[in-house]
Amino acid sequence: MENLADLSDIEDFDIEDFDIEELDDGGALGVVTAETSGDAASLDRRMSVLAELVSAAAAADRLLAAASAARAEAVDEVRAWCLSNELAAERDRARRTARAEAVEQGLTPPADSAADCAADSAADSGSVSAGVAGSRWNALEIAYRTAISELACALHISQASASNLMAQSEALTGTFTASRNALAAGQISYAHVRILIEHANSLPTAARAAFEAEMLPQAKRLTVPQFDRTARRLREKSHPESITVRRTKSQADRTLVFEPAADGMGWLHSYQQLPVAQAIFHRVNDMAASLQGPDEHRTLAQLRADAFAALVVDGPPRGSAGASAPP
Repeated sequence: MENLADLSDIEDFDIEDFDIEELDDGGALGVVTAETSGDAASLDRRMSVLAELVSAAAAADRLLAAASAARAEAVDEVRAWCLSNELAAERDRARRTARAEAVEQGLTPPADSAADCAADSAADSGSVSAGVAGSRWNALEIAYRTAISELACALHISQASASNLMAQSEALTGTFTASRNALAAGQISYAHVRILIEHANSLPTAARAAFEAEMLPQAKRLTVPQFDRTARRLREKSHPESITVRRTKSQADRTLVFEPAADGMGWLHSYQQLPVAQAIFHRVNDMAASLQGPDEHRTLAQLRADAFAALVVDGPPRGSAGASAPP
């Protein structure tokens, strides 16, 4: 694989080589004592050990990034093989169908070249079903579903996660090869890559390369939250469509999703227009803040949760902006 990160520092590092008792020296790695607190040599030893440990952690992180790039290439090879294999099978089915129809009609079966030509045209257009009468899926859909199912099973992830991983991997091996190379070199993390692809894919195809070129240097120096904010601002500035058109399109995606959680808990996720989301939060926050006081043991976050539940389940509070405590 090209552009692999330089991992010599982690390969050379072995934690078992450290003799803790020898290096401790009354506080080099443990509690700093009064005797060693002012010892310059002891301080240098502590800093040297810390530097090596941090260096090993950083090298391991680069290794994770390089492995993520290798995984993206492997996942996309799964997608490409499934597609190629299914299209080949589709062409073969179309070829046999053309010959069978010719025989049934008392015609001379088409020559191999003519049958191949017709089969290629049908398979490439996706117009031929998957060889099953009444099938709703063409070759492309079968290849897509096969790849997702196999990846989900092999990687022990949900089919939704496998679908996202396959889409990201295809993007990294196609449009965003510069990001893949930076990932393989350990210069950025996979979290940066996901954010870059997500924002770039919301732009027209022609604008994505320029977006990547401008954002990639930022990914090498910013934390993931900082990078997300920067990418969002650039995406808003560089999108050729007006905000009015984009807002209209996005409003069609509004939704409410329930997600079960551990220990009898659950999450509610609501995707709303920004003014609506802000209004909901501020109303719930005001209700929660009105309940704060010296005798209230709940935190503001808990009060918000209880106020939201009371508002949605029981309706608007009567007489006050209160929220009952959970049973």
